[in-house]
Amino acid sequence: MQVRLAATLWMAAAAVSGAEPSMPMVGERVRVETRSREWVTGAVLALDDGGLSISGQEAARRLAWSEVEWIDVSRGRKRHTVTGALVFGGLGGLAGGFMGNVSCALSDIATRCESSTTTGTLVGAAVGGALGAAIGSSIAGDRWEQARGPHLSLELEPRRGGAGARLSLRF
Repeated sequence: MQVRLAATLWMAAAAVSGAEPSMPMVGERVRVETRSREWVTGAVLALDDGGLSISGQEAARRLAWSEVEWIDVSRGRKRHTVTGALVFGGLGGLAGGFMGNVSCALSDIATRCESSTTTGTLVGAAVGGALGAAIGSSIAGDRWEQARGPHLSLELEPRRGGAGARLSLRF
């Protein structure tokens, strides 16, 4: 059984490596994952050697670096116009093709059903795509980028007659 102890020490690792971590700036919107797997999202109010303060949803919150597992920085907002157009266009095309095929089968006129199915598919895809683009453009979300900083990890593993340890430092 492996017991894993991981410690993310942003500032300490930077001091050991001699590199400055690319930490978020005061005022930037961030989301932070804590060791307890809780996400805290808000603007950075203060940043120092001991940790960072974030204006959370309810109130400002101070997090020590030892509590921080992951930091993402918002790099603007994005809209889901293309995704909405593709998803709804595909669904509209399927529904339109199905309705064109059913209407041809129920028709008394002897026509080629391929043209009804094709027309239904194209009309359904166009209507669905337009509707999906409109819906997708109204849905916006943040574009997140991982804050770059040194990451120090320590793993302890029990072995016969003792224990094994692995220390890694990533930049």
